[in-house]
Amino acid sequence: MWRKEKRKIYLRKIKNFWLDFSHNKVGFAGLAILIFFTVTAVFSSVFAPQDPIYQDKVAARYAGPGWLKIFPQYARTPITHDISFNVTEAQPYNAITTEYPEGSSFVINYLNDGNLSEQIYIFQREFDYQYEKPRDWSLKTSWSADFSDLDYRLEFHFRLANGSEYIIYGVDYDVWTKRVHVLPKMWNVRADNDITTSGSTYLNQRIYYEKFYQERYDYHIAKYSAGNFTITPEFLAFTSEGFQNKSKIEVVDNPIYSQYLDAVSEGQTNATWIEYWQAWNSSDGAALWLVTYEYMKTSWVEFVKTRNITSYASAAYLAWDLGKPEGADYNYKDSISWSEFMNVWNLTFTSIKDDWNDYVNTMNRTDPTSPAYVRWLNLNATGQTDAPWTKYLEMWIDIQSRASSSFLSKYVAPLEAAHALADRLAKEEAFTLAAVAPVPTYFLQYNGTQALLLKLHILPKSENATLSLTFGETSKFTVWGSVWGLLGTTSFGYDVWTQLIHGARVSLIVGSLAAVLATSLGIFFGVTAGYVSGIVDEAIMRIVDVLLCLPVLPLLLTLAAYWSPNVYYLVIIIAIFGWQGLSRIIRSRVLSLREMPFIESAKASGASSSYLIFRHLIPNVFPLAMASLVLAVPGAILTEAALSFLGFGDPLAPTWGKMLHEAQAEGAFAELAWWYVIPPGIAITFLCLAFVFIGHALDEIVNPRLRRRR
Repeated sequence: MWRKEKRKIYLRKIKNFWLDFSHNKVGFAGLAILIFFTVTAVFSSVFAPQDPIYQDKVAARYAGPGWLKIFPQYARTPITHDISFNVTEAQPYNAITTEYPEGSSFVINYLNDGNLSEQIYIFQREFDYQYEKPRDWSLKTSWSADFSDLDYRLEFHFRLANGSEYIIYGVDYDVWTKRVHVLPKMWNVRADNDITTSGSTYLNQRIYYEKFYQERYDYHIAKYSAGNFTITPEFLAFTSEGFQNKSKIEVVDNPIYSQYLDAVSEGQTNATWIEYWQAWNSSDGAALWLVTYEYMKTSWVEFVKTRNITSYASAAYLAWDLGKPEGADYNYKDSISWSEFMNVWNLTFTSIKDDWNDYVNTMNRTDPTSPAYVRWLNLNATGQTDAPWTKYLEMWIDIQSRASSSFLSKYVAPLEAAHALADRLAKEEAFTLAAVAPVPTYFLQYNGTQALLLKLHILPKSENATLSLTFGETSKFTVWGSVWGLLGTTSFGYDVWTQLIHGARVSLIVGSLAAVLATSLGIFFGVTAGYVSGIVDEAIMRIVDVLLCLPVLPLLLTLAAYWSPNVYYLVIIIAIFGWQGLSRIIRSRVLSLREMPFIESAKASGASSSYLIFRHLIPNVFPLAMASLVLAVPGAILTEAALSFLGFGDPLAPTWGKMLHEAQAEGAFAELAWWYVIPPGIAITFLCLAFVFIGHALDEIVNPRLRRRR
């Protein structure tokens, strides 16, 4: 019976409280806001399924809210595109088959078809792009390789709609040579998991370096080159060695031999030097020699004219008049005429494409296959020379050697010096310019069909060569959008909406726990000091005075930094400095209550101190404590937000203060990313207002005099 009556009394009190509270418009508005945030916190995993801390990137840095696309100026703003890596062959290949099994993007199988030369197989993934140029993209590749009797490497290229092509994986910048090469580490990779992005400093600098090097090299070579030659890589690579007929010699300063050594060191060839030179000379080398030969021919004519004068201003005339073949005991002038000397001099150019040793052997034949022997027979028959054949051949070889050296000194040497100088300056300037180059703007700048290209380089070692490349499902090309979701993205491309929704839970937990703990401490110390009095009262009040005089924020920062960052540590720290004011109020209320008649009657009836405290004092101060508790929640929320904003919060807790801290640290204010700054600020404001409104309503309900005054 007693319990039933007691229940009725409590239900009547709750009903009366609700009637009073529901008529308070401010309090009711606060309750509605609090219910909204509570539902958001409870169902945060439903409203935002992603993990707020360990998020996946969803769009570009500071992508705006997706609803901005309803405005015409944002209609063509790119959204995030995930382009699968299911490439197809650019053309049919006999040695290649492709598969698309479950659990992987695709598989490339290679079986040698009898071709033992280097082979390049091209695969492509085309897609249509009709948006504005994106701010960010990424290429994620993961593959494993099983191969035998071959060497292989991969290159990934990107081909724009206008046909421009850029290599984004497969070459590297060499700090020693200051050039971009295919390094040994890029061959025969068993397995790899790589991600390349538009924000890659290395990629941007490498692409800019290639561009700047060519521009600066062309500028300097035009500035420093001399003579009438047209400067080409073919000329610089082959002219000097070719003219001296030494391309076959194993010397360090021979670029063909250096190229061979590089190929051996990088595992690109197993051929001997002679085999390598023969292959070079029979393919690219022969064609390039013909080009170089034509370049030099025009300058050779001008060169001969400057030497064909009968004065000592001509090195050739000086050699004829005063010189003699090296090691000989006779002079040119006494053996052949000046005209014949220049004739042999002029014929030097015909030997450019020949190996020097082979050329000498050819000249040293006493049959019509030797131009020198035929020429000697004609001169001897007409009485133009009485020199024996061996002497004439000696002069022939020596004259052409002089002509070769003189021509090299006048034309080729300055060009090589110009190349070396231009190369050195271009490397230095390109490196400096690439280091400060802006983020590339060339990717996807044209609408239309784009293509991601995979180039497979294979060097078979036998007819049994095989290769199987398996690309994982995670391999994809992603164009990160410039708009996303309801509230855009952070500086790392994470969803702001997810962080905002999950932040409500942490703020409510921190505010509620800190307020409950601080209120409990305030009730305990206030009741103890007011009821016990004496030295206990003095001690507690002096402690309160000291704590009230301490600088709270510096102490909070110090304690938060000392303890490992944790939300629950922050709750304890906030509560320690939040109970002093309430304890004073409750102490004064207890001091007045203990003198009241009903307390005196209870004491006279033999009530114990614990009975008086728990049955009479605490119930009478509880309304004050409840109002104080509700008003303490926003203080705790603001304190946690301030600590997190200053960088002393829990890094693993998705709080609104942490969002503001990251926004400030990552330049959201400078980027005008309002969707990252304003929403958490508004959320903190409205959640605090909800508790303030409820606190004021409770204050009016528990304090009738205040209600009548208002």
